[in-house]
Amino acid sequence: MHPILFKFFGIEIHTYGFFVALGFMTALFVSQKLAEKEGLSKNLVVDYAFYMLIFAIIGARFFYVIIEYKFYIKHPFEILKIWEGGLVYYGGFIFAVLSLFIYHYTKNRNTPILKITDIFATALPLGQAIGRLGCLSAGCCYGKPCNLPWAIKFTNPESLAPLNVYLHPTELYHAISDFLIFIILIFIFKKKKEFNGETTCLYGILYSVGRFIVEIFRGDPRGHIGIFSTSQFISIIVFAISFFFYFFLKKSNRNYY
Repeated sequence: MHPILFKFFGIEIHTYGFFVALGFMTALFVSQKLAEKEGLSKNLVVDYAFYMLIFAIIGARFFYVIIEYKFYIKHPFEILKIWEGGLVYYGGFIFAVLSLFIYHYTKNRNTPILKITDIFATALPLGQAIGRLGCLSAGCCYGKPCNLPWAIKFTNPESLAPLNVYLHPTELYHAISDFLIFIILIFIFKKKKEFNGETTCLYGILYSVGRFIVEIFRGDPRGHIGIFSTSQFISIIVFAISFFFYFFLKKSNRNYY
């Protein structure tokens, strides 16, 4: 693919970093629009997003380094090169959620917490879909070898994927799945939202199912817990928690959370 977007006075701008940044800015823009619909301030969303971004990057890199610890023990300074790829989504997700709750209960207790999470959960998959184009450009999160008509081959020596081998385009599988989740959630948020936490729980359900399936076709090292990849194992937990709280919140019919 195209790991280096362009060079400017000897400085390399990585395509991966560009699309991740574009995905974040797009999700933030959508979040602000949804906040207005909920009668909330745009600045409130920016405040949350600032801390969530910082912790998401730390968490995503932390999980990746743990998985690839053998390499980083020998090359510790490579840990800082996040613009070249190497982020684990679930690590970033867990850290971002923690930062959201910490910030909320220390700074902004007046707004129901699930009203906030619904806003971010609805916009997030669109940002993820865009960010996955960065994965495709860098060659990370690559798929297993296959001979399907839509298989892709990486030839750029700076790609993280195996070169000159036809692979499942798992980066695109992720992007398509995330975009479809966004379409579903934005429709529910605008037309049929029944209770606070609805799109948050549905995001957890839909994303974990999509992620579990796409993981079957992944070929990059991701660590394993039993017969499942680490991400599949976490997906099962996220699905169970989201499924439980969806019906709990729907039955309780309370919007003060």
